[in-house]
Amino acid sequence: MTIVDQPGIGTALGADEYLIKPVDKPTLLAAVERCLRSRGGGAPARTILVVEDDSSTLEMIVELLKAYGYAVSTAADGEQARASVAQSCRACHS
Repeated sequence: MTIVDQPGIGTALGADEYLIKPVDKPTLLAAVERCLRSRGGGAPARTILVVEDDSSTLEMIVELLKAYGYAVSTAADGEQARASVAQSCRACHS
């Protein structure tokens, strides 16, 4: 996700990787794979929400995450992401 244009601040805010747009697909997938490997152990119990408006990039990221055993939800933009998170929160509290 785009947060700031300074790697040091991004890292301080908890970013595992810092890529400058535009990012080609092999570089993006390699970064995601490094993050997954660095986490070690099994997939988390919670679903990962992937927000991406490019359908081919979204598909590749989802396939990669699923290959590592992650449950994945998707959104094309911030509005869909917020709605997905809100729905997920409602389901947890009911």
